[in-house]
Amino acid sequence: MMMVATFKDPMPIGPRLTEKQIEIRDLVARGLTAKEIAVRLGISHRTVEWHREEIYKRMGVGNAIEMIRKMLDADRP
Repeated sequence: MMMVATFKDPMPIGPRLTEKQIEIRDLVARGLTAKEIAVRLGISHRTVEWHREEIYKRMGVGNAIEMIRKMLDADRP
């Protein structure tokens, strides 16, 4: 059985992520590349890159590391 981390929403106020963006955010957080995510989801890697940039904008971060930190901070009590 594979364990999957779940995180609280790091953006309680402001633009919400779509279901697809949440799925991509979680795969980015697991370390998958845009091409790996594209294959898994059956979409273009450029579409993944576009979603990733939208996720960063909506979350107010500049890269995957900042995104993961924000996700972890939201998960703390």
